[in-house]
Amino acid sequence: LIVFTTAFFSMWLSNIAAAALVLACLRPVLHAFDDHHMLRRTLLIGVALGADFGGIATPIGTGPNGIAIASLEPGFHVSFVEWMIFAFPLTIGMLALGYLMLLFRSRSKAKEWAVADIQREVPTAAGDDDNRSVLGQRAFFLILTVTVALWLSEPLHKIPAAVIAIASAASLFLSGLLKKKDILRIDWSTLLLIAGGITLGRLLEQSGIVREFSAIVPFSEMNVTATLFVICFASAMLSALMSNTATVVILIPLATAIIPAPSTAILVAISASFGIPFVIATPPNAMVFGERGVKFGDLFWPGMGLMIIGCLIVSLTGRAVLHFVGIP
Repeated sequence: LIVFTTAFFSMWLSNIAAAALVLACLRPVLHAFDDHHMLRRTLLIGVALGADFGGIATPIGTGPNGIAIASLEPGFHVSFVEWMIFAFPLTIGMLALGYLMLLFRSRSKAKEWAVADIQREVPTAAGDDDNRSVLGQRAFFLILTVTVALWLSEPLHKIPAAVIAIASAASLFLSGLLKKKDILRIDWSTLLLIAGGITLGRLLEQSGIVREFSAIVPFSEMNVTATLFVICFASAMLSALMSNTATVVILIPLATAIIPAPSTAILVAISASFGIPFVIATPPNAMVFGERGVKFGDLFWPGMGLMIIGCLIVSLTGRAVLHFVGIP
C-alpha cells in the first residue's frame, strides 16, 4: 500500500513532493520502531521505490520527463495522455517487481510485522477538524481533480500541460490555500536547474559537438536494440551517480544524434528514473536515508536488479510501444 500510494502522489505532485508527504504521514509509525527494525527499513525503501517509479508515469512526475518533452518541441509534441499510455503500464510493472523484491528480502522477518504491535506502539495524533480545515481540504482536492482532468483531456481542448499547471498553481494562491510566504518555499533551485538543463541541451545540439562525436563512433554499424540498451543503461547508471537532470541534458542530444527519433529522447528520460541503487541517485532516496536506519544494501541490491530489468524492458519494447502510441 505504501509503495503504490507514494507512486500515485508522485504522478501528480512530483516524486520529491510525494516522498516528503508520505514520509511525514509515516513518521509516527516509524518512530514506534527501532531504527534498524526490518519493517521500518522496508517501509522506507518502499517510499523511495514508489516515488522513483511513480515519477515515470506522467510528464510532471520528475524533471527528466519535462526535459525530454521540451527537447522535442516545437518539431514534435508529446501530449500528457500519450506519455501516460506508454509510461503508466511500465510504472505498474516496475512497482510490482519492486514490491516482490522487497517482500523476498524481508520474508524471514514476517513474524515481526504483527499489526497488533503496530497499533499498540504508534501514538494517536490529534487532528484539526474545524470547518476551515475541512473546507481547505475540499478546495484542494477540487483543484487537484480539475487539474488532472484537464491534463488527461489535453487532446480535446489542446491546452498545454504546462499552462494547466500554472493555472492550477494560481488557483491555489487565489483561493487562499497558499499565501505569499509560500512562494519563498518553492524549490526555485530545482526549477532553474531544469530550465538551465534544457538550455544547455539545445546549445550542445546547435553547436554541432554532438554530431561530430556521433560521426566518430560507428554507431550506425551496431544493432539498434543493442545500441539503445547501452544508451538506456548509461542514462540509468549516470543518474545513479549524479543528477538525473544533468544526465538527460547530456545524453538526449547525443542519443537522438545516434538514433534520430522522438522516441529516443523519451526512453533516455525514463531510463534516468531507473538509476536508483545509491543514496545520491534521487532526492527521494536521500530523504529516505535521512530518516536513519536504512542500510546500503537495502536499496542497492534491489535497486541494481530493477535498474537492469528496467533498461532491458525499455530497450527491447520501448520503441515498438511508442510507435503504437503514435510517437516515432
